[in-house]
Amino acid sequence: MAWPATLLVPLDAGLLLVTGFLVHYWQDRRLADRARLPGWYLPLRLRLTVVACVSLLTGAFLVPA
Repeated sequence: MAWPATLLVPLDAGLLLVTGFLVHYWQDRRLADRARLPGWYLPLRLRLTVVACVSLLTGAFLVPA
């Protein structure tokens, strides 16, 4: 998803990458139900996903198209 995002305008690229992060987090939650992940993994993954998404959206809205 990251390589195609380089071809898009910043807002669209940011939204594409945020979607990718959210889908990946959702996939990790599904994996946590089936696999034995450490207890710290999902809370850390959620924090990292939120920070990445906020950063991408902030950058996407601040950069002129």
